[in-house]
Parts: sequence; C-alpha cells; structure tokens
Amino acid sequence: MSRLTLVTPSGQEIPAPDIQELKFQVLEGDASFWEAGSGDAALRFYVQDAIKSEMILMLREIHGVFVQFIANDGREYVISTGADEQEMITIKQAGNPWSLPRAFFITREEAFRAIQEFCQTGEMLTTCHWVPF
Repeated sequence: MSRLTLVTPSGQEIPAPDIQELKFQVLEGDASFWEAGSGDAALRFYVQDAIKSEMILMLREIHGVFVQFIANDGREYVISTGADEQEMITIKQAGNPWSLPRAFFITREEAFRAIQEFCQTGEMLTTCHWVPF
C-alpha cells in the first residue's frame, strides 16, 4: 500500500494532500507560501511505511520551479530545461544564498505535470529532462 505526504515550506506535514491544492500552490502560489520557513516543500511517497522516493520543490517567482527527485537509494536528479547549465543564478534558500544553474528552474506548468506523476507513482515523469544532481 502506498501513501503520500506533503511537508510545506512552513514545516506543516499534510498526509494525503489534495491534488487541487497542490495545483493551486504550484500554478498560482506566491512567495508568502513558497518562501516561508525552509523555502522548499517536500512530497514523500511511501510504500509499506518506507519512503520510496521524495520530490523537493522550490518556487521562485522570477525564475520558476526547481524540482528535485530523490530515490530511496540516495540518487538525486533535477529537471533541467536543457539550456546552458553554466549560467548560474543565486537564490535565498532558508535565508542563505544558494547558486544553481538557471536551467534547473522550469515553468510552473511543467513542474505540476511532474508532481502529478510523482503523486500517482512515486516516479519521475519520463517526458522531463532529468539530470544527476
């Protein structure tokens, strides 16, 4: 049996999060949600009470959405636009500066498609361009 949990940027743990609320936060949410607390959200996909995989989400309005996938064996991937990964930007993450390739920030719509797949299967959306992180 599988289950899903959302940990919001403010640290609230929500079992079986509503997909429509996730859709709203990803497609229309603003800094008041996304940059509160830790500055990122986590979706955790469990199978028989063990974490199968995790998806970390950071939304920065001017850049887009950073989507990271963490498998239970520790492998980590991020979605990339496929553009030049040498072009770096700096964001504030939990109050600290963090430099990341601009290519690691995708559109809200693409991020939501990846989230939908993850919520159903705990897997990466295969139509996205995933790169090791």
